[in-house]
Amino acid sequence: MSKRRDAPYESRRTTTWRKVRGQQRQEFVIGGWTDPAGGRGRASARSLLGVRDGDELKLAGRVGTGFSDRR
Repeated sequence: MSKRRDAPYESRRTTTWRKVRGQQRQEFVIGGWTDPAGGRGRASARSLLGVRDGDELKLAGRVGTGFSDRR
């Protein structure tokens, strides 16, 4: 699934959500997380993704969770 970047999150079906069929696949490992910036809670941290390269695990990138401490 994908969503328009500028659209707010909605838990129901909307026109901003699209079903996307991927042709290429890649497996990633969640290897940890970063410390939250600005003293915010753990919910604002980013997950660190790794990808296997032979016997090694290399950093593939950082991913925001979309969660916040705001209620």
